[in-house]
Amino acid sequence: QVASPTDVYVFDALDSTNDRRKYIHAKALLPQIQFERFIDREEFQIMLQANFVDNHDKSIVLQIVSNIVEDGSAQIKDNGLAQQVTVKKGVASVGYEQIPNRVALKPFRTFAEIAQPESEFILRLKEGARVGLFEADGGAWELNAIHLIAAYLSEQLVEQIQARKVHIIA
Repeated sequence: QVASPTDVYVFDALDSTNDRRKYIHAKALLPQIQFERFIDREEFQIMLQANFVDNHDKSIVLQIVSNIVEDGSAQIKDNGLAQQVTVKKGVASVGYEQIPNRVALKPFRTFAEIAQPESEFILRLKEGARVGLFEADGGAWELNAIHLIAAYLSEQLVEQIQARKVHIIA
């Protein structure tokens, strides 16, 4: 049974009392990822580089965050849907960079053997060089992860499934 993106159980058949014995509980070992709150820019960059699969949007986020100018007069323009932040351009010039409203990222949130599901996040910046990622997919990543785990198990256990020794519930 794939119970969640981080929990898989192996049960036996129902016994005479309609109960099942649990033989195995596999739990994903996951890194600590800070969502839904603002953190220091350096901590954010380390978290993003260490705990997210490389993709196009990750590169964009790292570029924006690494180029923020914070000199006591940093400017962030915000209309609620998008932000603009002062960033360094070249050696000495300063300009405005449009921050994408939503970014598609792949954090490590399920078993390492599974392709990490991509989901959308809202990237927000706050004065004091603080950065936050806020989940914006309504939990759809969890359903995708469960499906990916079930597909992986189906592929790995094809002989046992064909012999009707194993049934995957997801």
